[in-house]
Amino acid sequence: MVVVERYLKPLLLAVCTALGASAIVLIYPAASKYLFQTELADTQSLYIVAIRWILAAPVCALVFSWWIFGWHKVNDCLHRRRFLIGALIIALFVILNINNSSLGYWDAILGKSAGNGLVFGTPRSIRSDEFIVNTPLAFSQRYNNYAYFSTLFGNRATDMFIIKDAPVWTAAEIFRPFHWGYLLLGSERGLAFYSSARLVVLFLVSYQFFLLITKSGGQQNELGESQSVQEHRGLSLIGAALVACAPIVQWWYAVNGLVEMIIAAFLSVLLFSLYLRTHQEWKRFALGLGIMLCAGMFILTLYPAWQIPLIFILLILVVWLIVTHWGTTVMRPWDWASVVVTVLIFSALMLTVLRSSLPTIQATMNTVYPGSRESNGGGGQLSWLFSTMSGLAFPFREFVATAHASGGNSTEASSFVTFFPLGIVLAGINLVKGKGKDILAMLLLVIIAFLGLYIFIGFPPSIAAVTGMSHTTVRRALVMFELANVILLIRAVSHMEFGARDYVLYGLVTVICLLQAFGAFFAYKAYLGYISLAVLVVFSLVTAGALITRFKVLARICTLFSVALLVLSGISVNPIQYSASPLTGQPAIEQVESIQRGTPGQWIVVGGQSSLLAQLMVANGIPTSNALSVTPNMQMWKILDKNGSYAQEYNRYAYMNVMLVDRALQQDEKMLTVTVPDRIDAVLNLEQLHRIGVRYILAAGDIEHITYEHFSVRKIGSTISGLTSYEIVEGR
Repeated sequence: MVVVERYLKPLLLAVCTALGASAIVLIYPAASKYLFQTELADTQSLYIVAIRWILAAPVCALVFSWWIFGWHKVNDCLHRRRFLIGALIIALFVILNINNSSLGYWDAILGKSAGNGLVFGTPRSIRSDEFIVNTPLAFSQRYNNYAYFSTLFGNRATDMFIIKDAPVWTAAEIFRPFHWGYLLLGSERGLAFYSSARLVVLFLVSYQFFLLITKSGGQQNELGESQSVQEHRGLSLIGAALVACAPIVQWWYAVNGLVEMIIAAFLSVLLFSLYLRTHQEWKRFALGLGIMLCAGMFILTLYPAWQIPLIFILLILVVWLIVTHWGTTVMRPWDWASVVVTVLIFSALMLTVLRSSLPTIQATMNTVYPGSRESNGGGGQLSWLFSTMSGLAFPFREFVATAHASGGNSTEASSFVTFFPLGIVLAGINLVKGKGKDILAMLLLVIIAFLGLYIFIGFPPSIAAVTGMSHTTVRRALVMFELANVILLIRAVSHMEFGARDYVLYGLVTVICLLQAFGAFFAYKAYLGYISLAVLVVFSLVTAGALITRFKVLARICTLFSVALLVLSGISVNPIQYSASPLTGQPAIEQVESIQRGTPGQWIVVGGQSSLLAQLMVANGIPTSNALSVTPNMQMWKILDKNGSYAQEYNRYAYMNVMLVDRALQQDEKMLTVTVPDRIDAVLNLEQLHRIGVRYILAAGDIEHITYEHFSVRKIGSTISGLTSYEIVEGR
């Protein structure tokens, strides 16, 4: 028996894992074509195949280990060693140099296959904020020595820290731990760390958070686990998957700091819970510093539209903890002194940010777009609440907007899967049976009602201003309304006692879960189709089974399938991409780099998609005048628009397309036009380019014939991917 346990079972696991991973690798190209409509360019690349095998092997090992070693033994091991496993996953991504960026789409922009280096999934054009903005800005910092200000964007000092969170060597970067990979490992490995660490940490923190709120009395250890927490691990796993793999999280994964906000909120609650339970001075000081780091991470996401409603959720969680531990926690003089020291450290670090970035913050607040937007709420559609499950299908079908969609594209229409109103119904039943003893459920119901009132009815302007809700919008508040419903759902189910004969309750839960599936189908009927409906119905039934059944084997199966469907949908939103070569290895840009090394100068990109290609330039360290303006480049516009006639057009966060002409503006022609809020179309000539310091032009098309006054251009490079390099020449 000992020989079987020690040798034969591990050998059997190794063989089954190898065969399973090999089978996945063999069928993946066909599966990719079916699921993502993507033709793989690297199906014969041994390295890409090897990476697929390495990633598939742990999944197969997990499945087969349940069969070989037993469900409880394996899951207990996973639970005990979850933090080590998370660290190993991050290390694996960094070592293999894989990320979840859609930067492979740069190949498509330049007329090539977008499948180069693609391990899993497909790059998505809708993720342009990530692969055109955030990732190029982060990569550009390598050529700027990760300084606070960069001159690559428009020949002026651009704040790289405050608005678009590029990695920067500064004290306040301690609040942005996911950037540390860039600073310590360089661009490619830094992107691998950034991509993997955020998801792993979000999942682990969410799991730990749900373990905390599902505890039902008994003695707790320092991780907040009660003696009865064993029964809630599966429920906490579902909660973690509903958060970390939610469509809203994955479609917004690399922009606007949603991941960091949730991590900071959940982790601060966990740390505060530990703080209230421990009385050792040094532990409390360390926990206070951890809460300080969470506060800095939360604040520096700088996206009030999500931050403000999330603050209300965070506040009620803090109130719940204080009430729960009231009478058992004592604050001694040393504790108050450590709080003061922590606040002073935090204030000093934030003052360094304010000192360097106050002009950028003021400039942003004074722009036409995004400016300081205000909303009093109202106008939300009830159909949004009953179609949250639709986002699970978005990675597998081309999005088609409908009248009932909460947004015009897959990113805006995505949401948390809430099973609304199941959490509210179960919490209400619990409160009636328990005579209102669940304080957290009551507080969550209050915040859900508060946010719901804002979304569907609206607030008077004075109430919106006082509460801060004027700085969010209906669709952004909806996201936090959904998150509160997820938290309430997990809390309510954990405190629900399902009897063997509670047939009405079982039926109610099943009907509400199915209501979400059919609600999604009818809201997106032209888009989803009957196959998607069938999958959503199965998901609803297995999730209902996972939530309510007390038959342990059935609960395990339902939990496994529910989490598996959430994870599959979540990881399919963003691709798994090997290396950053589509961003850093384009031959056309390598030619520009060669020219720049020989005789440095300022560049501009003109012609089709020039605003996008300008981002490709700065990502590779090329100073480019029409790169993204996070704040208006007043230095440039004062030269081109001395009278400020076009201030309304350029006073905004904007990309800039440039059309080069051989003449002055015609009488009915504008130098600048705005077609969408974040893009400027500019009509410029060579004399104007010369005045703003441009020496070189990268053109999408032939411009050799263009002259103006005593300026002309000279071709200085070959045409690659439709792009040609020119130098502005003064004098004919």
